[in-house]
Amino acid sequence: MKWDLSAFYQAINDPQIEKDLTFLAQIIEEYTSLIYRLENNIKQPAPIETVLEKQIEIDLTIDKISTFAHLAVSTDAKNQAARSLEDKVEKLITNLTKPSVTFQKWLASLVNLKELIHRSDFLKAHAFHLFERAENTSYLLDEEVEQTISILSQTGSNAWTKLYGTLSSTQLVEITTDNKTQKLPLPIVRNMAYENDPQIRKIAYEAELKSYQPVEESLAAAINSIKGEVIEICKMRKFTSPLYESLYHSRLEKSALDAMLEAINESLPVLRKYLLKKAKNLGHAGALPFYDLFAPQGELSFKFTYEDAQKFIIENFQNFSNELSGFAKHAFQHKWIDALPRDGKRGGGFCASSKAIKESRILTNFTGVFSDIGTLAHELGHAYHSYCLKEETTLNSSYPMPIAETASIFCESIIKDAFFQKATTEEKIPLLASTLDDAIQCIVDIYSRFLFESNLFEKRKTSTLSVNELNELMLDAQKKAYGEGLDPHTLHPYMWACKPHYYYPSSNFYNYPYAFGLLFAKGLYSQFLNEGKPFVSKYQELLKITGKNKIVDITKSVGIDITKKTFWQNSLKLIEADVNNFCAL
Repeated sequence: MKWDLSAFYQAINDPQIEKDLTFLAQIIEEYTSLIYRLENNIKQPAPIETVLEKQIEIDLTIDKISTFAHLAVSTDAKNQAARSLEDKVEKLITNLTKPSVTFQKWLASLVNLKELIHRSDFLKAHAFHLFERAENTSYLLDEEVEQTISILSQTGSNAWTKLYGTLSSTQLVEITTDNKTQKLPLPIVRNMAYENDPQIRKIAYEAELKSYQPVEESLAAAINSIKGEVIEICKMRKFTSPLYESLYHSRLEKSALDAMLEAINESLPVLRKYLLKKAKNLGHAGALPFYDLFAPQGELSFKFTYEDAQKFIIENFQNFSNELSGFAKHAFQHKWIDALPRDGKRGGGFCASSKAIKESRILTNFTGVFSDIGTLAHELGHAYHSYCLKEETTLNSSYPMPIAETASIFCESIIKDAFFQKATTEEKIPLLASTLDDAIQCIVDIYSRFLFESNLFEKRKTSTLSVNELNELMLDAQKKAYGEGLDPHTLHPYMWACKPHYYYPSSNFYNYPYAFGLLFAKGLYSQFLNEGKPFVSKYQELLKITGKNKIVDITKSVGIDITKKTFWQNSLKLIEADVNNFCAL
């Protein structure tokens, strides 16, 4: 149940890798030469076409090498050859910074850019990309400065990110169960939060928190250094804040984020009502302890092997379309998925899609619990999104973070709905509980992470934060988001050390996109249930345009205005209805 990477290269020592690295260096030189030969006041679109075509060639070559290296490291944190390959590609990429900035500023200087685009079918197809690049010059520094930042980041923020990856992938948790003490990978221990035995859940939670102590200072140094660099570069580029920069690159209006956050705030009392009900169900006198957030409620009569999960997903994706079902079957049969946890493999799950080979690869840590099937469906949704973009060039395929969770959560919804429809009355309680547990994570916990990161950036402006200060910031954010729903004495102070998104210097505030994705996907899924099969083509078209439109225009293509609080309230009402149904059951 390991993935097959041979579509990229046969192995990390494949001679083709060195050939591709040499080719990449060559085409970067050609790209640079093209740009520095560009003349002012051009009359024909050909020079722009040539630069874009060369950029696409570069993108595909980088994609092939770097995706392969990333996948190799993800399943073997100690693979030094793969890490070295990542470094080689990153160093070559820094050579793109200066010519790319020069090209963007040249584009912005063209008074006849619109006319040139209109005269070329190729440029028309990339109009959004071109106008966006020209607009981005407002936040670009001088070419030399941008080049310097890119070079220094390799030994700065990117190095800290790699340190976090190494520490988290190799982190072992010492845990004692059934009078037996053993050291287990962190993902396995975190998955114990889904165990039926309450004692195991509590032991796993306490062991997990303790396991961060040996690495807490290193992780604190990493997060402080990354966020400090982000703040300084934001100021240099004249962004008003890292949040504004995130929204700008996400192609998302602040009014849409504000409308969503306001609606979420209004819904918190109902969501906390579920947590209190869950606490009562589990025998707690007051609020729910953190270690019981994922505790199952009731028992499912079915247990899943990996083969069971494959069959269930393939069969039920057909409820949406034969194409989606066939796509999932192809992914399973052609070994796109690395399914099981093991030493050296990173935790969680992700999907990496490659335009170079026109395929995706999916990492999960499948242990057979119900949520693992949802994770598989979720990551297959990401892969399907990329499949819908297969005819688009690399320049038209890069979609922003908030819309990135649409297809994944939509596919999750298909699977969860299928479970619920086939479940007995006794099984509906745990199924509904599992759905609500996930919603709590995507709404309440994501809100706490948003609050934490906002406060972290504010504090980091003036000083570095100690481990204790980071813990206190996280606890304060959790208390504000969860309120009376969670026991304030058993929270998770190390959530900042647990979540890798805080350590991505180019993806700050990678939290609100999950709430956006859940609520937008719920709205879409509700439309599918109302419209049936005619909605399928609308949905596919929506996914196809995600790389070449602002989010507000993407959502309007299916009649949704995300700047209005009403849409978010209606999506949240679907979750609130689940809370009321659960409490009634």
